[in-house]
Amino acid sequence: MENVYNMRILTALLILALLGTYAFSGEKAAEVALRYSKQAAMIRLVLESDDETIGRAIAYTSQGGIQVNFPSDFQIKRPPDFLFETAKNGRALYIKLRDVASIKTSRLSAPARIVFDITTAPANPKEPLPPPGPVVSPGPQRPPAPQPTPTQPAQKAPQRPPLQPAQKAPLPPQAAEKLHVIKTVVVDPGHGGYEYGIVAGNAREKDTNLALSKDLGVALAKKGKSVFLTRRTDQSISLDERIAFANAKGPDLFVSIHAGLSPGFVIYLASPEDQNADPVVKLYARTYRQARYIGRSREAADAVGLEIKNALQAEVVFRELPLPVLNSLNAPALLIEYPSLSTYASDKKMREKLVTSIMKGIATYEQQ
Repeated sequence: MENVYNMRILTALLILALLGTYAFSGEKAAEVALRYSKQAAMIRLVLESDDETIGRAIAYTSQGGIQVNFPSDFQIKRPPDFLFETAKNGRALYIKLRDVASIKTSRLSAPARIVFDITTAPANPKEPLPPPGPVVSPGPQRPPAPQPTPTQPAQKAPQRPPLQPAQKAPLPPQAAEKLHVIKTVVVDPGHGGYEYGIVAGNAREKDTNLALSKDLGVALAKKGKSVFLTRRTDQSISLDERIAFANAKGPDLFVSIHAGLSPGFVIYLASPEDQNADPVVKLYARTYRQARYIGRSREAADAVGLEIKNALQAEVVFRELPLPVLNSLNAPALLIEYPSLSTYASDKKMREKLVTSIMKGIATYEQQ
């Protein structure tokens, strides 16, 4: 009897376990609604779901895209005319962005939702970059005015004394060699602290940005450059703090390092100044600091991009966007966005190749 009793208990436990497994496997995925609205250069993306799903979701943003990790499986409902590409991988939602100047993230309740306010700017891909500075036309040429007929016999020009044997005719002045001297470089590892950036598995963008920036800083220091990093640890640094720090160092070059969701490299430059802006505004506005350096920024980006393309056999796209971290710099400035976070997070040789190619590009820029 005891054996029969034990068998009944075991059977009951197995049935309960199977029912629990069935209930768990049949758990309904959370429904997440994706909406958008657009007005001029502003786009608002909204993710709406229940309090638990939104409250425990973690969102990461970059110029290239948005990643949202949900606490459980989910189903996404998006409008058929949605502006951007989306992808789902497990509990993560990816939204690939383009032509983004800035992103502001906020959370709202009743109903629970995550809101992304995106400021867009027209992208201007260029490969290669155009030569800096405008090409000035000499304009229409006038024929020389007719000379009056002399009424008196022409006077004989006085003869110059012949040169002495020891004297030599002066040589025409030689054009000065074009050279960009770089003594100080500020390297900006993107994100940090609570700003993770893109996350791929165990790889976090903020960590890889810092590793690449430190390696680049060491390589530059070995070449005799003074190098300053906007952050040397995993800490949160505001945009204004990064800009103020960089300008205070008086750099000859500013390089910001980020990861992206594009298949290749993207090098961002500040947008050219608004020709219609008031001259007084240009004089005092923070966003016009880069105007005087835009030509040299293009030359530096072109040189670095070419070396990356050749060394890594990768596509390199150049874009001009009004990013404050570039527009506000009193120095040639560029932002390098590398692809495949997981690759550069785990493969030290790939990081070394990227750093070496950036170094070669900077050396080429110095000799231009």
